[in-house]
Amino acid sequence: MSLEKIQIEASRSYIFFTLVFVVIVMLLLMINCSNDGDFIVKVIDIRGYPVMDACIAGGIDWDMYSVYTNYEGIAIVPGHARGESSTITKNDFLPCFIEKLASTTYMIEPASQKLTLLGDITGDAIRFESTRILTVTYHGEYYVYSYDNDDLKEIASAQLPNCIRFFKTYGDTLWLSTHENGFYAYSLQNPLQPQLICHLNIPGYTIRPFAVKDTFLAVGAWDDYTRLYSFGYDGHYQEVSVIDTIEIMNDMIFISNYLVAISSDEEMPIIYDLTDPLNPQQIYRNSESMYWDGFLYKYYLVLYHCYWNYYNPDTTATYKLIDLSDPVHPQKMGPFPCDAMVTNIVNDAYAIGSYRGAATSVLYGNILSGFSTVAIGSGGFCGGLPPYFILGYQLWKLED
Repeated sequence: MSLEKIQIEASRSYIFFTLVFVVIVMLLLMINCSNDGDFIVKVIDIRGYPVMDACIAGGIDWDMYSVYTNYEGIAIVPGHARGESSTITKNDFLPCFIEKLASTTYMIEPASQKLTLLGDITGDAIRFESTRILTVTYHGEYYVYSYDNDDLKEIASAQLPNCIRFFKTYGDTLWLSTHENGFYAYSLQNPLQPQLICHLNIPGYTIRPFAVKDTFLAVGAWDDYTRLYSFGYDGHYQEVSVIDTIEIMNDMIFISNYLVAISSDEEMPIIYDLTDPLNPQQIYRNSESMYWDGFLYKYYLVLYHCYWNYYNPDTTATYKLIDLSDPVHPQKMGPFPCDAMVTNIVNDAYAIGSYRGAATSVLYGNILSGFSTVAIGSGGFCGGLPPYFILGYQLWKLED
């Protein structure tokens, strides 16, 4: 075969395979557009009005998606979300859980009360007063804000130690634990100008919760035992004892001569008698296998539990109280009903919860009888004084 004929045959083969490739690509595109291409979802409220800025989200890892509706309540959702589970969330509306997302219209139900945004806040609340909020960040940035029904503004700031792990206030004294640099105590008698009282240079990078009583400091660490120190406000300290049966701690408080510890497992609380600080005595250890975790509120240990089926509106959640006002004889109370997993209690009438893992729930009720959701927000809880709440580093007011 001549070279010319070989070139002609090669050219014909190239054209043939190019046409086949184009046809295959077009067929794949047609199949994708008809079954798996981007599709439209519309969101309305119970009156039938379109809902703007509703978030439709779902997926795992690289398949995750999050899109928002426009002023017509319409969102363009990626094709791989078709037929998959999804949630629709928006402030002031109860989340909508969808088992198999389709190109259709979904209705979301408003919560009974609304949250009004007053402004942005930096840091977690150290103290929440009726007209003033004190906050601090991980990097030691300290802020004071004034606020009312219509306005929020920063009025003072200061730089405290960096890498703050935990903080607690005892009256007008702010205590901070840090990575590597130990503990600091500040006077907040003049909140506009916090004054350093003392620095206890207790070593340890993984210092976690702590508790202070008189001149004793209990310190928990992630990879170490809980240790009890005596200290002076001139900065000296001395290890008094080691509580070697408590390792990973979530929180702790002193109640009279007793140390109440919340561990990271299902055994909580653990209570030690420190009448003799040199020889701590364990007097109580409780196991609550049905409850996921717990936190301390006043003299209560709040244990929370939630069993949810995302697509079942009858999802149940409960919390349980252990009254620690008499540490020698803790009293179990509850369980109490709740429609969200309680994660913080603000006061005896208000709590913050996780609404089936999809949104932040503002709850109203009674700590001794149960809570129910009255408003829906987004972002973590950073402090509150009802009707004001910091959610996602923004100050919100709960409206009737």
